[in-house]
Amino acid sequence: MSVSIGLAPAAQSQAACERPVLVPAAPTGRLVHVEGNEVGGALPELLREIGCEFRFPVMPRARLHQEVIEHGRMDLLLPAGRNSQRDAVAQFVPLLREQVALVVHQSDQRSAPASLTELRDRSSWRGALVRSYAFNDEYVGLVEALRTQQRADLVSDPVSALRMLHAGRVQFSLLPPSALQDADGQWRPGLQLLPLAGLPAMEFGVYLSRKSLSQADRQRIADALLKAVREGRVRAMLLRHYPAELLDWGRPR
Repeated sequence: MSVSIGLAPAAQSQAACERPVLVPAAPTGRLVHVEGNEVGGALPELLREIGCEFRFPVMPRARLHQEVIEHGRMDLLLPAGRNSQRDAVAQFVPLLREQVALVVHQSDQRSAPASLTELRDRSSWRGALVRSYAFNDEYVGLVEALRTQQRADLVSDPVSALRMLHAGRVQFSLLPPSALQDADGQWRPGLQLLPLAGLPAMEFGVYLSRKSLSQADRQRIADALLKAVREGRVRAMLLRHYPAELLDWGRPR
C-alpha cells in the first residue's frame, strides 16, 4: 500500500524535488498513523509543507531501518534517533531533543534503577525493547549488553512493549515519553516515567539516504526542515498532537 501526499502549488514551487521521495511508514503513535489508505500524523504533516512529493509505502516497523539505512532502497527514515551507525550511511536532520525514559509499573517506582549502570547490573530485571529503536550510542550499548545477558525481549513496536510491561512479563522498557500516548491521544495508565542517569537526550529527527537521494534533493529537504525548526513550526506542529509536558519531560526547569 502506498500513499502520495500532494502539496499546494505555492509550496511545491519553493522546494520541488527531482522525483517523488519514498518514505516507508509504520504506525508510531501520533507521530505517524495509518488508517486504511491514509498516512497521517505529526511527521507526515511536517513533510507536507516542504514542497516535494512524498509517497508512503506502508510496511512493518522493523523494515523501515532496513529499507533506508541498510539497503538504501528508500529515501527517508522517520521518526529516527541519531547514532553513529546511521550517521555513517545517511544524512541526519535534527528536529528536536527528547529525553528517553525508563518506563516501569507505578508499584516499582521506588525500587527502580536510577542509572544506566544500575539497570545493566540489575540482573533480575528484564526489559521489552523496540527492535528498530536506536536512540543514541549509549542506548545501543545498553541493548547489546542486555541481549548478551539474555534480559531483552525485542518487540516490533511500543504498543507491544507496553503490553508486556502491563502483563508483568517484563519489569521495564525504554521509550520516548511520546510513545506512551496512543494514536487517539489517550495516556496509558498504571505506568511511570523515570529519568535514567547516563542516558543522554535523544536527538530526534529524520535520516536522508545518501545512496538513493541525490545531493541536491537531500539539501532541499534538509534546508526546508531546518527552516521549519528555526521558525518554531516543528514544535507548533507537535503541540497539535502532544501536550507540552510530554514533549518537555525530563528537561531541566
